[in-house]
Amino acid sequence: MVKIRDWLRFAKWPESKDIEQKVSILNMGNFGYWSTLKEARPTLLLQQGLALVFTNLEASLIPTLLGSGLNQQFLTNSSSVYTSLLAPAGISKINTDFFWNDPAFGMSDKENLGVWAQASIDCYENEYNSFAFSKDAIMLKNYFAINDIQMHSLMEKMYTYVKTLRSLLLENHYCVGISMKDCTGRYLGVAQMADGWVTANTPPVSTISPNDTICDDNVTCHGLYPEPFAFAKNIFKVDSKLYGKLNPEILQTVKFPR
Repeated sequence: MVKIRDWLRFAKWPESKDIEQKVSILNMGNFGYWSTLKEARPTLLLQQGLALVFTNLEASLIPTLLGSGLNQQFLTNSSSVYTSLLAPAGISKINTDFFWNDPAFGMSDKENLGVWAQASIDCYENEYNSFAFSKDAIMLKNYFAINDIQMHSLMEKMYTYVKTLRSLLLENHYCVGISMKDCTGRYLGVAQMADGWVTANTPPVSTISPNDTICDDNVTCHGLYPEPFAFAKNIFKVDSKLYGKLNPEILQTVKFPR
């Protein structure tokens, strides 16, 4: 139960605000969620937190790998984006800066390229077994204000790159010995959570140095260690006595089957 104290305050609204902007809506849903988190047991929060981390990792790992590959192998600068993608699609060179530097979906960022890569995959690998604009492709088309023919050209070229990267990164590196059907985000996610196998074994074509955790190369969580083994290695190593005491009793070494 949330108790709200009476509080009176007068403030002059800027003249630019209309009547709708002067009304604040109290979000009781957020209050309820905050109250639940405050009262929840730490063990429950840990379980839910790890589940959330893994769910997001499962969904984003392969697009992130593909986006990184696009950034390093094919779309390395704004000139390559224009020459390889925009010009063949009939998009003016004056728009190159928008496609390259836009903070939300610009191709200079490998995370954004992951969105483009997944959009192209969904355009071709769908229930129709033929090209059809995916939800993300439609969103990108509308965002960059291009027409269907131009977007089709971008998705076609992007999908060509994606198929090449799948062969380099997945079929011939991360998923050697298993079928591509089983080479999923879940497979790689388990490998990463178990012993950091994905980030510790970067492909030969990658310019990213091997590291312990997905957060080493991610500005949104840099300095954190969502993988249990990485947390133990990087946090508990500060106190060798504590690490030696906890490791055999609590932190079991998990070996992922190759």
